Amino acid sequence: MTIAVLDAGDVTVEPSDAVREYRLCVPSAVEAPRLARNHVAEVLGKQGWEEVAETAKLLVSEAVTNVYRHTATPRILVRTVLLDARVVVAVVDTAPEALPVWRHPDPETEHGRGMALFGLLAHAWGISWHAAAHTSAHAPGASFGEWPVPGPGEKCVWFELRWGLAA
Repeated sequence: MTIAVLDAGDVTVEPSDAVREYRLCVPSAVEAPRLARNHVAEVLGKQGWEEVAETAKLLVSEAVTNVYRHTATPRILVRTVLLDARVVVAVVDTAPEALPVWRHPDPETEHGRGMALFGLLAHAWGISWHAAAHTSAHAPGASFGEWPVPGPGEKCVWFELRWGLAA
């Protein structure tokens, strides 16, 4: 399956034939959340999985925005893995020291709700970073075994969405 390149030269998409995994690599820039949303929407749309597309777009946008705003990572990798009646999306960066923080913002505050959205909307989610392959899963039902384990000097924020009988 071929996914359209969203911005030639700066964006690469690699579909894998062995598993239904799609990768998008974008520069860490203001347009990164939009490109990630479009990528996830296109992958899920081509599979007919619109049932989870809006939630996936919201959560990937939050994760990519956190990387863009809070790290000096030059590039952001978005991995979208399709598994039967679930999708796993992982956002990988090269700032393992900059872990997302769960905040309790004032109702008037504009920012600080992203990680709470993961807890409310994802079936499972977590943060993995490479420090002797340390992994921290933050929800029951995480069922990936060793996936996703980032490489040296990387961090990964991931979430799983399910639908139908698997929800």
